[in-house]
Amino acid sequence: MNLTLHQEAIEHHRQAIAEAQARHHQLQQQTHQLQHQLQQRNNHHQVPRQAESRSHMTTALNNVWQPYEF
Repeated sequence: MNLTLHQEAIEHHRQAIAEAQARHHQLQQQTHQLQHQLQQRNNHHQVPRQAESRSHMTTALNNVWQPYEF
């Protein structure tokens, strides 16, 4: 394998890593937004089903993250 192919492979990996990091950052922001929304909703609606709604949100968060586990 010559040097040019190595350099192209390295550049390709750098790009893939940058994209993965951007996606990771985006998902972190989404997670924080969802947690904040959940907190607000729980503060405004103190009802017996609070634990259930938290469970649904956790499931939703897990579904968002699952495809991106390494």
